[in-house]
Amino acid sequence: MEMMFALTLKTLKLNRKRTLLTVFTMILSVGMMTAVLCGGWSMLRFLQEKEKIYGGDYAYRIEITSQQQAEKLMQDKNVEDVSLFRFAGSSFYGEPSNKTLLAVAEINDAFVKNFSLEQYLLEGRFPLNENEIILTQDFIDDNGLAFSVGDTIQLSLGMRVWDEINTELYGLVNFLGDRESFHLKADRTYTIVGIVSEMKESKVAGEFNAYSGMGSDGSAISAFVKCSHISKSIYSEAEENAKAVGGQVSAFHSELLLYHGVTGGKGAVKVLAVVGAVILLLMAACSAMISNVLSISLQERIKQLGMLASIGATSRQKKSQRHHGSLYTWNDRDSVWLIIWYSLNLSCFGNDTNLF
Repeated sequence: MEMMFALTLKTLKLNRKRTLLTVFTMILSVGMMTAVLCGGWSMLRFLQEKEKIYGGDYAYRIEITSQQQAEKLMQDKNVEDVSLFRFAGSSFYGEPSNKTLLAVAEINDAFVKNFSLEQYLLEGRFPLNENEIILTQDFIDDNGLAFSVGDTIQLSLGMRVWDEINTELYGLVNFLGDRESFHLKADRTYTIVGIVSEMKESKVAGEFNAYSGMGSDGSAISAFVKCSHISKSIYSEAEENAKAVGGQVSAFHSELLLYHGVTGGKGAVKVLAVVGAVILLLMAACSAMISNVLSISLQERIKQLGMLASIGATSRQKKSQRHHGSLYTWNDRDSVWLIIWYSLNLSCFGNDTNLF
């Protein structure tokens, strides 16, 4: 019996170290799995929010010709909001040059919200109608102007045309001098209601430096559609909604759709598949770590029980010897665990003293 007790005590001391190693390995593995999943999800959410801020919160763009179509579009399937945008025209505030060039865009309230333009506002507010306008601070400073909120500005809006290829110059395209011509459309007087910083980070609004409210008689309007739910059916939904209002789908917000796991290209699907495969491999590695350490612990336990059996210990004695022997391996700091172990021992074996 002394040999049995000595063997049990020796193996249990080793078991304690192995148990700590097992627990530490499991905590590390579970922590790695959690970190990979949470880190991947957080990165995905970050990319989605970043694209919404700088690229716009919309799924696709439809070209329409009136605001009545936009109102009808709001009632279509899976449409949460519609941001309206129109290039009103170009103007030179003084001698034609890059410095005096104004590219005016008409926008509605939804566009301001869904394209996060509030972050660029320095003073005043955004325009509410076609007679109000906001200018960039850089344009005012570069031309040495003293405009402030409440002032008026007169502009000759027109179309810049590159004569060599007979193409309209869009937005803040560099002044081409004699190679371009200006075609006047209308003289307008605006009230300055706000001043903003340059919107270079914005993928849509960054091509302009003046913004007015949406006119009621506007044509060639771009409607950026924000969807309530993004799924693989977004492509067919876009075509259906465009057909219902008499418009035409001109573009999809590919980057944002990709971050939602929706894509129409095989290349993007491969990228998503590779990312998913890497995550699965990491999870498999963590699972293998847990499996291996538990397997080692099991093999050592089998080895110990085999040694006890080789010296004649019965099954009941092996169980009792394990519980009683464990009392010798706990220190004073583990009094709670000691009580638990001893209580379990009493509940399983009672006061049987003939086990030894």
